[in-house]
Amino acid sequence: MRLGNNKSAVNRAGFHAATLVFTATAATFLAPAAANAKCDALGAGVLRASGSERLDPSSFTPSSVICLERRTEIVVSPGTIPADGAYDYYSPVFFDLKRASKVNSFTFIGNSIESAPSPGTNFLRLLQAPATDDLGATWINLIDVGIGANRAITLTEQSGDTQFQNVYIASASSSPLTYTSFTVANPSLFAVGQYNIVGQNFDSATELTLKDSSISNALITSVVAGSELKLDNTTIDTRFFKLDGKLSGNGTINGKTGAGGTGFLTSAGAEIRPGNSIGTLSINGDMSFQGATSLVSELDPTASQTADLLDVSGDITGADNLTATLEKDSGYSGAGATEISDFINSTFVIARAGSFDSDSVTLVEGSSLNAHLSASLASPPTQTSQVEVKFSDNSPTPTFLPTKVKTIQQTGGGKQVIPPPVTTTTTTPTATVTTTTTTTPTVTTTTTTTTTTNTTTPTTTTTTSTVPTQTTKPPVSTPWVDLVTAVSATHNETPIDGVSGGSGGGNQILAGGNTVSDGYLSLTNGDLITFNEVHAEPYSSNLTVGLEHLDHIAASVMNRISGSHDVLDKANQVRDAQGRAIWLDASGLKGNVDGKDGLGSFNYSIASVIGGADLLASDQGSVGAFAGYGYQRMDEHDTVDQSFSAQSGFAGLYGTLYRDSWRLAASGGYSYSANKGKRNNPNVGLFTGGRAESDFDSHAAFVAAKAGYELPLTTQFKLTPFAAASYAHIWQGEARETGGGDFNYTVHAATADAVLTGLGFDWAADVWTTDTGTAKLVGFARYDHDWSASADSAHDITVTSDLFGTFNQTGQNRGAHSVTAGLGFVGSVGSAGAWRLGVAGALNEHGEEIGAGAHFSWRF
Repeated sequence: MRLGNNKSAVNRAGFHAATLVFTATAATFLAPAAANAKCDALGAGVLRASGSERLDPSSFTPSSVICLERRTEIVVSPGTIPADGAYDYYSPVFFDLKRASKVNSFTFIGNSIESAPSPGTNFLRLLQAPATDDLGATWINLIDVGIGANRAITLTEQSGDTQFQNVYIASASSSPLTYTSFTVANPSLFAVGQYNIVGQNFDSATELTLKDSSISNALITSVVAGSELKLDNTTIDTRFFKLDGKLSGNGTINGKTGAGGTGFLTSAGAEIRPGNSIGTLSINGDMSFQGATSLVSELDPTASQTADLLDVSGDITGADNLTATLEKDSGYSGAGATEISDFINSTFVIARAGSFDSDSVTLVEGSSLNAHLSASLASPPTQTSQVEVKFSDNSPTPTFLPTKVKTIQQTGGGKQVIPPPVTTTTTTPTATVTTTTTTTPTVTTTTTTTTTTNTTTPTTTTTTSTVPTQTTKPPVSTPWVDLVTAVSATHNETPIDGVSGGSGGGNQILAGGNTVSDGYLSLTNGDLITFNEVHAEPYSSNLTVGLEHLDHIAASVMNRISGSHDVLDKANQVRDAQGRAIWLDASGLKGNVDGKDGLGSFNYSIASVIGGADLLASDQGSVGAFAGYGYQRMDEHDTVDQSFSAQSGFAGLYGTLYRDSWRLAASGGYSYSANKGKRNNPNVGLFTGGRAESDFDSHAAFVAAKAGYELPLTTQFKLTPFAAASYAHIWQGEARETGGGDFNYTVHAATADAVLTGLGFDWAADVWTTDTGTAKLVGFARYDHDWSASADSAHDITVTSDLFGTFNQTGQNRGAHSVTAGLGFVGSVGSAGAWRLGVAGALNEHGEEIGAGAHFSWRF
C-alpha cells in the first residue's frame, strides 16, 4: 500500500473503508432471548448485566465473568483494582451499527489498576460467546485511569459477527498518564485524547506515555488534536495511524498483522518529535503528510547519531507540507565558537524514506540553535531519499544578527530554506514562491525557484533574498534592533548603522565572568528574542505618559467652563462682582497605548487633586490661581517588564471670560515630578540580568486656551460649539540605573512636546430647578489633532551602556488623532455652591482612555 498526495483518493478510500466497518449494518440483530441463552451456556456464577450497571473495583477479584443480556453501559466505580483482578466480558448481543448510540460501553473513571508480577496480565478481556463468533460492539473508556506495570486488555479481532471494540484513553483532569509494560491486543480503534459516551466522541487534551508497551493488531490508531502520545521503547501494530496531535519518543509503528506496512496519515497541525534526546521513530510503511505537519529534530554534532530521525520504510508523500524545526540537543555541551565549528563541520539526517515526492521541505532554526547558524538542505530529498541538513556560519558578518532581528519583527518569525537547485524538465515555465511563519524565534528567508524547458538543455535558476516583503512601513529602527546592533558592533569592533558599540570591544568582562564576545558567539535564537526584554524603550514610552498627565491637568483646570478633555463641567457659574470662588477638583483615568511597527504597548494610570481660587471675579469672568498633586504610573509593558511611578506637584494661573454668548478660557502652569523606574532583566545566554532601578526628575510646562459660543436651542437645552488649542513640553532628567547586571543603562536627558488643536461641542439640558438648587445633564464630544505626533510617530531617547556604548531607543506615542466624549451631571447648591460629576472616554490613534472626576466650588 502506498500513501501520498498523488494517490490521496486511494489512501482516503482505504482509510474510510476501515472506518466503514464501524458503521455498516450488521447482518442480523441478536434478540435478548437468544442472548440470555448464550449467557446460560457460560454456566453458574456469571454476572448478568443489562441497561446501566456499576461495578465495584473489588468485584474484579477473583477473576470474574460478566455477560450482557442486552445493550449495557458499565461504569467501574472509582477505586483500586487488585493485581489479580480481571473481568472476562461477553456480549452475545450485536447491533445495527447505523444506530450509533445503541452499542455497549465499559468505562473506567478515576481507577487505579495495580501492577502485576507477570507481563500481559489482563484486567479486561472481551470474548466471543461459546461456540459462536458473536461479540457485540463496545466502547472501552479509560478516563483518568492509572495503570500499573504488566497489565493488559485483550480483545477479539473484529470480523463477521464480532463487532468493533474501541479503546479510548483520556485525561479529563489534564494530568499526564504513564503506562509501563501495557498491552492492548486487537482493538478496532485505539484513540488517545478522546472518550465516547453514548456514541458521542469527546476530546480531552491528554499526554500519554507508553513505556516498554505494545498495541498489537489494531485497525486504526489515533492521536487527536491537542493530545500527545509519547513512545518509550514501544511498538504499535496498526493498519492506519491517524495523527492530528503530537507523536514523540523512541518506538516503532508497524502494519497490522498480515496487512503489510502501516498507512500513516497526518493532518494540519500534527507534530512529530522523534527521540527523547537523540533517538529514532520508525514507521514501517508509507507516510502521507496531508496537511501542514511539523517535524522537530534535536541535533548533536558530537554524537554517533547526530540527529533525531524519522525513519520511514516506505514512501513519504506530501513532503511540501513538512516543516522541520531544528533544535540543539540538551546533551550537547559546546558553546560559542566551538559550537559553531561543530555544527558547520557536520551534517544531520533528520528524515529518511524509500522516496520523497518533493524537495520543498521547510527548515526552521529553533530557539535553542545558535543564532549565527543558517540551515540548508545538503542534498535534494527526491534524489537521496533523505532530508539531510547542513549549516553555515554567519558570525563574521557584523550585520547578520541585527538584520535577523529586523526580519523577525517584519515577518513574525520563521526561517525557510529551499533546497539546492535541481535540473528537471517541465512542459511550461513555472515559478514557486514559498514562505512560512512560525512562532519559533527565527528568521525567514524567501526563495524563488524557476524551472524552464527548451528544446536542447533544461535549466534551473534559483535566487534568494533575505529581505521579506513589508506589509507596513516600520520605524527607522526599534529598541530591540538598536540593542542587538550595539552588542554586535561591540563584538565586531566596527560601527553598524551608525552605532559604534562599546569602546572596550569584545574582550570586556561580563557580570558572569565571560567576555562580551563569548556571550555574543553563544547566543541562541531564543536569546536573540530575549534581547527584546532588556532594552530601555519604556523610558521613551514614559514621556507619552508625562505629556498625557499635563493634558489631564490642563483639562481639569479648563473645566472652569464646559467641554473639557477628560471631565465634564457645566456648573452654574455665579457672575457678580462679589462672586469669587474657591474650588477643588479630583479626577483620574486609566489608559493604554498600543505599540505599532515593533514598538511596545503599555498601560498607564493618572490621578490628580487640584485646588484653586479666583483672585479677581466679575460678571464678565475671573482670573485665578491653582496648585495640586498628581500621581502617575506606567506598567505592563508588553515586551519589557518595567514600571514607572511619579509624584508631581504643579501650580499655575487660569482665566475665564464671558462676553454675550462667548465662553473663553485659558490656563498655564508648571509641574515638577520625582520619578522611579524598575525593570526586571532576565538572563540572556551568558549575559546576566537583574533588577535595574533608577530615580530621576522631570519638569514640564503647559498653556491651553478654549473658545466656545453658546446656542440656546430651547429654554432647557443649550449647545456650545468650541475650538481649543494647547501646548505641553516635558524635560525628562538623566536616569542612571543600578542592579541590572549587564543591562544597566544611563538614560540621557530627553524632551518631548505635544501641540494639540481641537474642535467639539458640549451640551446641557435642565433636569430640575428648585429654590435650593439646580441640576443639569451635560455631555460633550470633541476631536483633537496632535501635530507633534503627526510629525513623529514615536519619542526618541539616547542611552549609554558601559558595555555596549551609546544608542537610541524609541517609544510609541498616543498618536495624532483622538476622539473624546463624556456624560455627567452638574448643579448648584443654594446660591454659593456648585458641583460636577462625570465620566469620559477617549479613543486615541494608538490606544484608549477612560476617566472620571468630581468638582466642587464655593462662592465667597
